[in-house]
Amino acid sequence: MRSRPVAPGPTWAVPAPSWADALDRYTKFLQVPSWRASVRRTGQEMGLSPTDAKRLRDQMLAALGRVLGDRFQTTKPSSGHLVELWARRARSIPRSERCPSRLQVHFQRAFLLNAGGYTCAYCGRTAWGVYEEKCHGELPRTLRFEVDHRTTRGRLEDPSRFDPKNLVAACRSCNVVKGEMSPKRFLAELESLGNAVGQRRNQRRSNTYQPTPGQVRRSSPSGGARKPKRRR
Repeated sequence: MRSRPVAPGPTWAVPAPSWADALDRYTKFLQVPSWRASVRRTGQEMGLSPTDAKRLRDQMLAALGRVLGDRFQTTKPSSGHLVELWARRARSIPRSERCPSRLQVHFQRAFLLNAGGYTCAYCGRTAWGVYEEKCHGELPRTLRFEVDHRTTRGRLEDPSRFDPKNLVAACRSCNVVKGEMSPKRFLAELESLGNAVGQRRNQRRSNTYQPTPGQVRRSSPSGGARKPKRRR
């Protein structure tokens, strides 16, 4: 039986001082079940296994050693390191100096989550805050984070240019809703959505919620169905 993963905590709001510590947090975080677009019917979907998490951590540490040398053990993660790693992804680079493409997104997520304190850059929800929420008896889940472009690629002059400063860690909910919106437009959308949800919640608590005429017809015994025509 798999042991319970180490859940993220408020101490993670403070960035880890080195790449080694940042990757240790990141691979622990991947072991915690997160909310996904789809789940297994058994409801027992889990995060990354401890064995797979350790393998990923070792692979990432080895890649850092090839690119940055031993200094990564004590060096604070920076966006400049992501640029160095990105430049070493091509197959034309010797294997002994290469950082595989499949590890690039993991390095980006590990850096962004560490720098942002495992907090969504838009809604401000935290990995540990969501994990501690109680939701109708369901098993605890943490946020699912994704790498988001502040300015979408379609709005960039050179979409192929890699710019770590344009990347943020966003929860899946915000990333999906944001779509092609600009950051300012999306924050306005987020505020509008929050106000609407708050108003609906207050209406239901005060029992002043009034259904629309369409909702009344659908909930009536007849269901708003048309009366059958008489045969002549």
